[in-house]
Amino acid sequence: QKYIAYPPELAWEVFDVPAVAAAGRNIAQEQDARRCLRFVDDFAAAAEADVLFTSGCLQYLERSLAEMLASLSRLPHWVLVNLLPLHDSHEYWTVQSIGKALCPYRIQRKSIFLADLERLGYEVLDTWDNAEKRCEVAFSPERKVEGYFGAALRLKPASSR
Repeated sequence: QKYIAYPPELAWEVFDVPAVAAAGRNIAQEQDARRCLRFVDDFAAAAEADVLFTSGCLQYLERSLAEMLASLSRLPHWVLVNLLPLHDSHEYWTVQSIGKALCPYRIQRKSIFLADLERLGYEVLDTWDNAEKRCEVAFSPERKVEGYFGAALRLKPASSR
């Protein structure tokens, strides 16, 4: 809001695990005077979204983005993906150290990730690399990810539910 005048009907909805969503609701209650920021812990709320934006979180989820989208009653018109580790030839789970904890970490195969979204009716408009991000897998150099993936996808008109 410091740089852009948002339209009055613009709303942000953040999906996260229940504890983070609850904390977000409390912060929004205190700091969001326009009441345009909501936190939810049920992905079904994404059926109301025009734009679904994800950055740096899909690798922690058990289900793929396509599986989650397929569960919705209505698909978002736009999907923006950023900071996603994808591999050209391998799909696997590993463990990421975040300092004080170890987290399951999913690396998906790029061709499968994109094909699954295309099957839902999305077309890829653009892709980019986040070259500063990488994933090293101990004792398996062939599974290293050099640069994380980003993409802008649009739902083809005939694919809307």
